[in-house]
Amino acid sequence: MPEPKERKTLTVEQVAERLGRTTAFIGRMMEVGELRPLPGNSTIFAPVEIERAAKILERRRKAIE
Repeated sequence: MPEPKERKTLTVEQVAERLGRTTAFIGRMMEVGELRPLPGNSTIFAPVEIERAAKILERRRKAIE
């Protein structure tokens, strides 16, 4: 049987580390709706949300190349 997808949540600090950004940058992404925390907890994120944010950052990087 295949292993279930990782369900571990991440804090703002962990998200910043994973995306290679500062916590202030993560806060700005949240303010503009590019990064959404779990409902009911403004400082915890699902792994799938981090993947989505990483794709946004990658598109942004490609746009300025």
